Amino acid sequence: MSITATDYEIQRTLTVSTLHLSDKSRRLLEEGQLDVLTIPHGYGWIVWVDEDHVMYNPQEIEADIWAILLVAKAEACQWVRFDCDGPILGGLAQYEWEADAPVEPPHPNELLKVLRDLIAWADAFGGWDTAVWRRARLAAGLEESTRAEER
Repeated sequence: MSITATDYEIQRTLTVSTLHLSDKSRRLLEEGQLDVLTIPHGYGWIVWVDEDHVMYNPQEIEADIWAILLVAKAEACQWVRFDCDGPILGGLAQYEWEADAPVEPPHPNELLKVLRDLIAWADAFGGWDTAVWRRARLAAGLEESTRAEER
């Protein structure tokens, strides 16, 4: 069986410097609070160029991110990769990040959600029934304890 150009799909990515992100946008990306698919990586984030937000709901996205999504859309890109070593694009705002910008601690419910997601991920790959994961499931309220465990 031979592979032809119609057998696969290629998506384009625009890579830009994280200097184009304000402190607020950076925090939203770090906390996963944007209403678009965001994938963290070691040096920044990858954001899906969601046409619904770019074209129809720009008020739901921070202005600095929205401007970059517009550039990506104009260049027929499906993704934007924010990278600390990425290129600085002329005509876009640049921000100095505040080294001591206040970062609010996560709400306990958010930590519980992360714990539940981690357990679901572990379970999806066969699960780990060690005592540690059992205690994690108990703490997350995903499993009932027995009377013997309560003693």
